[in-house]
Amino acid sequence: MLQRLFAGFLPEGGNPFEAFRAKALVAYLFIVLMVAGLWGVEHALVRAWAPMALYAVVLVALVIVLLRQRRRPDTRGNARLAILVGVVAITVATYLTGGLRMTNIVPFLGLMVAAVFLLGREGVYWTLAVLVLALGFQVGHWAGVPYPDAVPPEARPTDAFITWFSTTLLVMLWLWAYERARTQTTEALAEGQRRVRAIFDGTPDLALLHDEEGC
Repeated sequence: MLQRLFAGFLPEGGNPFEAFRAKALVAYLFIVLMVAGLWGVEHALVRAWAPMALYAVVLVALVIVLLRQRRRPDTRGNARLAILVGVVAITVATYLTGGLRMTNIVPFLGLMVAAVFLLGREGVYWTLAVLVLALGFQVGHWAGVPYPDAVPPEARPTDAFITWFSTTLLVMLWLWAYERARTQTTEALAEGQRRVRAIFDGTPDLALLHDEEGC
């Protein structure tokens, strides 16, 4: 199933490590698309139109990133775009839904995990940026900034549960897909080593003869 999902999104050249990162990115994008769609529907049901419109824009942006990866695979560049979309989305969504309260912190945590896994060392800097954003929201709370809350009070417990549950599910599914991609890469490398070993094992030993003068 995962192989069919990744078909067409992998870079050319057969580099297993680049293929591995591309698979991780594509899996992340598809899973986030599903979660963003769920959040959009959930906010539409409670008539929270501003967050619903936000998630509609996020869906379009993520589809564009997927199409970019399919047309011209640039895993690192498209991973940066995907993380940037996530940063903007959770910043606006947190502002629209009452600031950093209840489970609004959960998407921040999920994004930090994704940044490190997708971008490696560079992801640490994205993580620091996300931490600064979260701290900024908290400072706003301390300063008495009146964040709007598009979610009706009676729908807030359900919204909090959906936010927590879907983000946790996103992280679990993506880590499973990440591990599957890593396993496939490891197996591909091992198979390549076996083939090289078989070639050398099947090559007759060469004996070099020379006289005392080295000829």
